[in-house]
Amino acid sequence: MKTSRKLYQLSLLILLLLGFAPLQSQSIEVRPAAPDEQVAAGFANPQLSAQQGQAFEQRAQQIVREFVDYYNLLCNPDLDPELRTVLFTELEQLLYSPGIYLQLPSQPTKKKLSSVDFTTATPINLQEVELLQTKIINDKPAWQYRVSLQIDAQQVTALVKILPFRKTKTFGSRVQEVWEVAIIAWEKG
Repeated sequence: MKTSRKLYQLSLLILLLLGFAPLQSQSIEVRPAAPDEQVAAGFANPQLSAQQGQAFEQRAQQIVREFVDYYNLLCNPDLDPELRTVLFTELEQLLYSPGIYLQLPSQPTKKKLSSVDFTTATPINLQEVELLQTKIINDKPAWQYRVSLQIDAQQVTALVKILPFRKTKTFGSRVQEVWEVAIIAWEKG
């Protein structure tokens, strides 16, 4: 019974985070699939094309939203411990490195994510994600966002920096470098 409840909770969570988020009034453009060679060349290219940069900038905004969603789910003190572990792992994967220090909205100082006691943290309400600037670092864009949040009816602002980077991934027996996008800083604004 306990296992089926956990699976039910996890299923609802997945539907909430992955299923319903894209259904907001966004248009979807359907394009024919690119040949395998073009896709592989896009991943292997050490430079981002303008189109890839634009897609990753949109992904960067989505990462901010996902971060807030996972943060809020982890704030539930009644959360099943196994589900908490899964959610924490997902949250950590949004970061460039688990070792970076973040100044989260309910924390007075910068801390590693692993040092945050989410069971006592206050949930946050995301108001707006606004692109402040794009910098080019080593021929790659880095984005800085002003994130407007509400905590216990108080407006707060965070500055979030996100960077695309190359990461080695294994696909079956093939190892390839692919582009990823991750949070490199979260500070009070």
